[in-house]
Amino acid sequence: MNDDPAERPLNRRRVAYLLETPGEVGPNVRQQMAALRRLGATVTACLLSGDPDSFKVEDEADHVSGLRLPASALSGSRIGAARAFRRWLLGHPIDTLVCDQYKAITTGTLATVLPMMERPQLIALLRGFQAVSSRSRRHFYRLFASRITGFITLTQAQRSKVLTLMPWVSEEHVSVVNNFLDSERLAASLFSREEAQRTLDIAGDLFTFGTVCRFDRYKRLVDLVEAAAILRDAGYEFRVVIVGTGREECRIQARVQALGLRDWVLLTGKIPNAARCMRAFDCFVLPSEGDNFARVFLEARAAHLPVIGVDGGGTPEVIGEYGLIAGRRSPDDLARKMATILSKPATERARLGARGAEWSNKQFSRKRLEAQLAAALSQ
Repeated sequence: MNDDPAERPLNRRRVAYLLETPGEVGPNVRQQMAALRRLGATVTACLLSGDPDSFKVEDEADHVSGLRLPASALSGSRIGAARAFRRWLLGHPIDTLVCDQYKAITTGTLATVLPMMERPQLIALLRGFQAVSSRSRRHFYRLFASRITGFITLTQAQRSKVLTLMPWVSEEHVSVVNNFLDSERLAASLFSREEAQRTLDIAGDLFTFGTVCRFDRYKRLVDLVEAAAILRDAGYEFRVVIVGTGREECRIQARVQALGLRDWVLLTGKIPNAARCMRAFDCFVLPSEGDNFARVFLEARAAHLPVIGVDGGGTPEVIGEYGLIAGRRSPDDLARKMATILSKPATERARLGARGAEWSNKQFSRKRLEAQLAAALSQ
């Protein structure tokens, strides 16, 4: 590591990330921990529940620890979890505690609300766009406003929402730390178009709109199916490939059946390492209205695909320049944006995808992630 103090502004800072379970730790959290280590901090990951030995790390953390609490301890008041974590803190002195998501935030707050010999600053990491939409959660944040040092959001849109719904929080206490994707590393691992098509069980040169996501209602995949029906009725030749699974799968399949789209829309089910299949698509589409920072847009851009999103959550901010934005819950507008891409010559689509990739790489770089984190922890 670089020993230049300017490159390591968090040198000797002791940071712990309080996490719920190994399976709930997203790639953005791992990226933050790795970035903090590059900035000079010593980073410990503490898992409230689950087996800490199953939490595999490369360069994300110096230490991994766990309380091995039963899942039931993270429901209700979480007083027992807070007591257990307070005991952990007494044996692991730290300067900064970053709590990932609400269960960890409440546990960390309750564990440190009473005076301690070394009471750390506490930062709440809010990953979901709706993280402060609940009145009961806002009440908790108001009640313990003096204990929570700051908040980290993933987008400016989410930051604005936090400041609007929680006006007692000052602007300087809410920081934005964007996600980051090592696009060069992903691009090097992408399947060729032919291999990606074999993996998805498709073939041929038919123009392909693709998406990869978990089938939650806020993803609005039914809007994508209905947009496909509009394009079909307009005489366009194309197909839509939807990769993933989830609670909305039966509803989506029923809509495909009702609209007679079995020859136009394919649901592949869950595909391991689906991001490597991006070259099977000609355009990436995700009509989600509730994503805060959908990394999958960056994955699509690593394959130099043009991307289409909707005006909801943090999506406009994430796809920025060279991305097309449709109105929320508007299959008609989504179909128009899809037709715009479908009608462009291949060379123009390639140019749009390349420019979008260049913009994303500059906007969401590793260097920017480190600068944002250093600022957030220095507040």
